[in-house]
Amino acid sequence: AAGAVFGLELGNRLLGGAPQQQELNAIRDRATRTVQQARTGFPPQLLSIFERPVPLLGGVGGFAVVFRAYHRSLEREVAVKVPSERTPEAGRIFYNETSIWADLNHPNIVQIVDHSALPFPYLAMEYMAGGDLQRRLADRGSPFAVAEACRILLQIAGAVRYAHEERDLIHGDIK
Repeated sequence: AAGAVFGLELGNRLLGGAPQQQELNAIRDRATRTVQQARTGFPPQLLSIFERPVPLLGGVGGFAVVFRAYHRSLEREVAVKVPSERTPEAGRIFYNETSIWADLNHPNIVQIVDHSALPFPYLAMEYMAGGDLQRRLADRGSPFAVAEACRILLQIAGAVRYAHEERDLIHGDIK
């Protein structure tokens, strides 16, 4: 049932449903958290691994923040996710999530290219330059055509099905 509600909500957004006040408040809250995280900054312990970190707008969740950075040893741009809380407990939870995610292999799930608990918990994943779906919708200025919305929803559904049916995982934070 929750998946159906998610699908209806996302479908409504893709097809141009008017944003609700709750959605607008959530967008404002995410932007505020992103600015606060930018002030907190990239963990200095990771500057020997990554250079030029920049916070990504929309890259802040309830538990982590995402930066774009250059991975020195991989010699490429990556998205770096770090726990927003800098406590040992948050680090343990984050690293457990990272270990599970690193084992996933599906064309519609971003691949982790590096992760570690030390010197500070992080995961580096493919950097997807096209931005997130919310930004793509905003940049378009108009809703997706029905066929394009269905194509996107099928890709999302395929990734969720893979995680659930083949890996016995439930994603608790689909936006």
